[in-house]
Amino acid sequence: MNKKTFALLLATVFLASFTSCDKDDDKKDNQKQEEQQQEEVSWEDNRELPNVTIAGIEMVYVQGGSFMMGATEEQLPYASSLFETPAHKVNLSGFYISKYEVTQSQWEAIMHNNPSYFVGANKPVEKVSYNDVQEFVAALNAQTNKHFRLPTEAEWEYAARGGKKTHHYIYSGSNNPDEVGHYGWFFSDMSEPQTTFDVGTKAPNELGLYDMSGNVQEWCLDGFSATENYYESPNQDNPRGFTNTELFVIRGGNWAAGSEKLRVSDRNNSTATWKESVCGFRLVMEVE
Repeated sequence: MNKKTFALLLATVFLASFTSCDKDDDKKDNQKQEEQQQEEVSWEDNRELPNVTIAGIEMVYVQGGSFMMGATEEQLPYASSLFETPAHKVNLSGFYISKYEVTQSQWEAIMHNNPSYFVGANKPVEKVSYNDVQEFVAALNAQTNKHFRLPTEAEWEYAARGGKKTHHYIYSGSNNPDEVGHYGWFFSDMSEPQTTFDVGTKAPNELGLYDMSGNVQEWCLDGFSATENYYESPNQDNPRGFTNTELFVIRGGNWAAGSEKLRVSDRNNSTATWKESVCGFRLVMEVE
């Protein structure tokens, strides 16, 4: 073999080796892109699971997806707290949420008592603390063999905004608070009734959920920090608030509050033992 032939053979082997490496790199890049696309698509839930009723509680399926949480453009002019910012993207898996706030008759069926100040079978149960609700949830799960819990704050806001069906309203289902919420006794001329109302007597939001703006405000699962803002966390896939805290998130406004507290991004909080006639809750059930 002469030098010219050897050099040609060596160049051919080198070129083949380089092409093979290039193909391997292309294959790895394509695989990485496919994995990223699959990860992004995983938050877009196209399932349409039927609504269900368990232990007399109507549960609505909310398709998972991504949304902007916090003081978005329509909320920002009315935002009363720095804790509503920054608006940030959140990814959520699908879940069930109760169509109405838990009523006094539903509470009584599980707990065999009624702590409410404004008594009525179809009115929301109130004067229940975060700790009280955890006892209710444990008893309900034991009875039904399901996985009920309070909604995370992100789940609550996503559902209040209408999920994938959102029209980006200021309140849950409307830009007019009178259409969707019982509120404002304390700020009115005092001629309005000083009371809660039967659930479902105002218009629902885009998902068919009632009273997420007004009637009673609602406990969420997440802890709350007055010194830190978990909205700034880089991990916003099915996010949870703080766990090492004595404060817990409350959402949704109430029968005595002003309209600004009915907004879907408004946040409140209290201790785990606090209970008043302005606060109740609704439930989430995890998808099996």
